[in-house]
Amino acid sequence: MEVEVFSSAQTGQVQREVFCEKCGCNYSYEMVRRGRGEAMTPSGFGEAAAEQRAQAAAAASLNNLLQSQHDPVACPDCGWVQSYMVEAMRERAHRWLSRGSYVVGFLVGACAFFGFFAVAGIGGRSFQEDDLVRIFALVLLAPLTVIAGTAGRSFWSKSINPNRHYPQRPSPIPGAPIGVKRGCGPASTVTSAATTAGDASNTLSFNTVREPLVNAIAAIPEQPSVPSIESGGWVTLQIANAHYPGFCCSCLKATDGVSSFKCAQLASLMIPICPSCEKHRSANQTLFIIGGVMWGGCLTFLLTFFAPKSDLEASLKFAGFGAVIGFFVGAWLARKSGPVKFSSFSQELNTVRVRFSNPNYLRLLVDHGKLV
Repeated sequence: MEVEVFSSAQTGQVQREVFCEKCGCNYSYEMVRRGRGEAMTPSGFGEAAAEQRAQAAAAASLNNLLQSQHDPVACPDCGWVQSYMVEAMRERAHRWLSRGSYVVGFLVGACAFFGFFAVAGIGGRSFQEDDLVRIFALVLLAPLTVIAGTAGRSFWSKSINPNRHYPQRPSPIPGAPIGVKRGCGPASTVTSAATTAGDASNTLSFNTVREPLVNAIAAIPEQPSVPSIESGGWVTLQIANAHYPGFCCSCLKATDGVSSFKCAQLASLMIPICPSCEKHRSANQTLFIIGGVMWGGCLTFLLTFFAPKSDLEASLKFAGFGAVIGFFVGAWLARKSGPVKFSSFSQELNTVRVRFSNPNYLRLLVDHGKLV
């Protein structure tokens, strides 16, 4: 029985009011979060209910993130990043290290498990004296790997301290919003856009979530910010708040045209691109995919056809397998060759690192657009 998976993503934002620990300044910032939910159902049965469950799970995840998390936003007066913000940065940092240690520890433990049965003779392998020593070493290595990864992440995260050079202001934190002085107002409302995707349907809906923990703040003109341009021309932007100048991201001609650039599942950016460059982009993507299929299929066919003891039927089967691999390689190369490249999408923070093939557009974006 086939199982269909429905995924839903909801993005919401809320105003956070902050009291500076150092200078007593009251300021605020706009925090954006992205919640995601999934639901499974047998194919062709209960799809509407599964879609609703995915949306409900995404909404619950979004509400939890909006109520419990904080962004590292420096005080606009003295530049101090609040202690609880620093702790939030450390909790989110280097998660890949602890997760990777769990994966490696599991694999090492699995090797010890199957090795034990091999030593016991179930696998048909003769017993050797040093087998138990090796298995015992693997049993010890599995938890030590997890402990080392967790401790390494904790130690590495403790080194994160944007206030290290205080009272000098910290460098702009990629993707973080800007703190502004504001006055108090009525309770805030968080509006979120939800996208639900399944194998059979895609729907877009909008939900309004009442945020009980924070107060909305009457805005005054925001202070200008200088986003941090990282090495290699990368910049981190907030997908929900990004605004782009009305110039083609490839040739820099003035244009009203925009195109969707997918940066992750259920996440895309509408970036200006002129019709001519969009046509060229689509043609390049098609050529890369066709070229990948042809090279993968032909190369695999030739390698297997001229191999010793080969036959035409087997070569054709391998050629089909090679064509499938070539298709994915071509699609990957097509994305890498486009006018916009993406890296380090954050499902939780709704941020992504972006680099433009034309570096002059990045300057336009920083000077005349909005990143966070």
